[in-house]
Amino acid sequence: LGYKTHMVGKWNLGFCDEAYLPTNRGFDSFTGFLVGGGDKYSHQRKDSSGYDLYYNQVPDKSVSGNYSLDIVIDRVASVIQNHQTRTFTSASCFDYNVDLVGNDITDGTISNVLNFKECQNYCSLRPDCNFWSWNPASFASNRLLCQLKSSNKGRTRPSGKISGPKICGGTFTSGGDG
Repeated sequence: LGYKTHMVGKWNLGFCDEAYLPTNRGFDSFTGFLVGGGDKYSHQRKDSSGYDLYYNQVPDKSVSGNYSLDIVIDRVASVIQNHQTRTFTSASCFDYNVDLVGNDITDGTISNVLNFKECQNYCSLRPDCNFWSWNPASFASNRLLCQLKSSNKGRTRPSGKISGPKICGGTFTSGGDG
């Protein structure tokens, strides 16, 4: 079917043998922790038993000194951004790397919106909103900004934004490299 699966976060299903690691259990990639409870910057386990931040099956010491949540968020964004253009069936639809150009709604710009789904929820609460665009945390400025729009007059790429309709029709397209 062409699906890709990625595990990002804490793996909690065993690691006593390589057969139990995420990439040997069906995931195409893994970024995260096998044990958890480690220092959020050094990624050393608190019991001094070793380093606990992995990329696939290898400790990723290149990120030592970076905050754990930033690493996880960056990896999720990278997986989405590098995904090839395809159409999927999903309960949550959006376009990645696309800004919908439309009539921005007066008082329809909302700051500190933590994720694109929350932006879509704001849109669903407004009768004058039909589309939305959201700036992820990776933006240099205007981070976590949700813009509500009354119409969709076109698209601009690449923008780094995540955009979508008020109500999903069951599919979304990833802008990817397109």
